[in-house]
Amino acid sequence: MIDRNHSGGAVTVDMPMDDSAKFVAVAGMFIAPDQVNNTWRVVIARDELDPDKARVIEAGNNQLTLKATGSE
Repeated sequence: MIDRNHSGGAVTVDMPMDDSAKFVAVAGMFIAPDQVNNTWRVVIARDELDPDKARVIEAGNNQLTLKATGSE
């Protein structure tokens, strides 16, 4: 899935996971990605996901940031 997110926009992804999947990854295609700290990508272990609680990944300043959930 590819989506071009504009300032202030949002994207929602809701899709079934393969039974053997262990991780979910999101990559940001930035013009100037930080390849030292790898902030252009977010990888989440499957056991950290709850189908009833959305995870929020914020894109800005050429980086992706996984926002904390209420329980973190």
